[in-house]
Amino acid sequence: MPLETHSRVHVTQAWLLSTWHVQVPFAWLQACVKWLQ
Repeated sequence: MPLETHSRVHVTQAWLLSTWHVQVPFAWLQACVKWLQ
């Protein structure tokens, strides 16, 4: 996985946690990011 995708997943994960207080699995979010690209 490219570093850009990896960091994008982490940023999205942090945003979801801080904004919506939702913790999502890394693999699930990674699959969503890959699908959107």
